[in-house]
Amino acid sequence: LQYRATPLADVYLARTELEVGAVGMVGSNRERSGNSGLNRLDRMINDGLDLVDDAEAFAQHDVRLHQTLVQLTDNTTLGVLAEMLFKIIATHNVVFIAEHEIGHAGPANRTATRAWKKLAALLRQGDIADAQNHWRRHLDEVTEYMVDNAEKTLVDMLA
Repeated sequence: LQYRATPLADVYLARTELEVGAVGMVGSNRERSGNSGLNRLDRMINDGLDLVDDAEAFAQHDVRLHQTLVQLTDNTTLGVLAEMLFKIIATHNVVFIAEHEIGHAGPANRTATRAWKKLAALLRQGDIADAQNHWRRHLDEVTEYMVDNAEKTLVDMLA
């Protein structure tokens, strides 16, 4: 991806498509496997409540939440692809935090926590289409917030 000068926005778009699909798979799997995965997600969301004002800790926690969401699909290939994207996003998080003043991330972290809670609630209710639509909107907003220059490449970010 670096060699091809892939725009950072492209990575975020791929993540969105992958995770929206994962939400559908988790919702469908829930019908067969019960609520254990959602209970795990709920615990993780609650664990992050105390981290919202710590940009670095919350960013790491949020990446783990995204990884867990994909792991709940029980699809190895999807998990491997997601892992690659999440490593890039985790690196971008570090750069993004360093480029902004302390306290900048707090409101966005609270918004992310609300989005996670809503996603878990929609999945628990069995509203798979609504959950996917909600997650797409949320991840589109995340991309807009995190990627200020649509042409910025991975090489630019790592320079």
